[in-house]
Amino acid sequence: MSPTITNTRLRTYKDASDGRDWTAQNPWRAPGYAPVASPCGVAGGGSSPGSWMSEALEEHIVSGAVTPPFIRRGFDGRDLPEGPVTIWKQGSKQEVAWSIFQNHGGGYAYRLCPKSSNITEECFQAHHLEFASQQSWIQYGSNHSNRTFFEAVRVSEGTNPPGSTWTMNPIPSCAGPDGQPVQDPECPLPMFPPLIPGLFGDGPGACITWGVHGPVEGYHTLYDSFGNVVYQAKCTKGQGLWWGEKFQFSIFDEVAVPKDLPVGEYVLSFRLDSEQTPQVWSQCADVSITPADILAVQ
Repeated sequence: MSPTITNTRLRTYKDASDGRDWTAQNPWRAPGYAPVASPCGVAGGGSSPGSWMSEALEEHIVSGAVTPPFIRRGFDGRDLPEGPVTIWKQGSKQEVAWSIFQNHGGGYAYRLCPKSSNITEECFQAHHLEFASQQSWIQYGSNHSNRTFFEAVRVSEGTNPPGSTWTMNPIPSCAGPDGQPVQDPECPLPMFPPLIPGLFGDGPGACITWGVHGPVEGYHTLYDSFGNVVYQAKCTKGQGLWWGEKFQFSIFDEVAVPKDLPVGEYVLSFRLDSEQTPQVWSQCADVSITPADILAVQ
């Protein structure tokens, strides 16, 4: 389909130097319209090396399609065991957060689906959550006093479901002098003016191999089962550690829990539509909706 996001203020990547709109067919250019394999994500983005968006194992690994140890590629996030259950009251405002490992720009939304229903993308689209304010903030660690607030960039035109509100990823990725994406650990320039002064970059994922699950500064080379190098990061160990520490923050928003949302058990889905790549990143959590407080009437 044709892009519904054309306003440069909502773009997280620039057109090519020759004027070509190279992200036109990527998910963020029409938020919520791209189909997904699972609303809770699939491990590695596909079922086998080369089956998703690359023809070679090396390309597949660089695209982020490495699963955690002992998790098969293609494992559906809906099949995970139930995790900690968060309690939300009807009509309340609730904090939600996500973090960046590899910055692909784009934008995101939060949705609910009753556990009594089929856990499908259509179910989540029918229970899209609206944001409770125009503010977002970042927070390093668990210290609530360490919060930096900023005005979020939100959009509700050209989105799916129609009229649903989505939020642009506030952290610009790296750009070269010509304004185009660049894989450079020095990260010369931001792709767009940072909403938080000085905070931009591709994230620690540009420096390390996350599939190894080791210390953030420790692994930069990935080998196949025959001992051949299939991925070599561009960063030094020191640069990897620096980027890892810089991106130890979460991006927070408040969402509004509808007053008339039926009490019960729900799955919360976070969906991020990428602009740099033809990817949708999703994950889920468990939420219990409880009755709103009832004030005594005198």
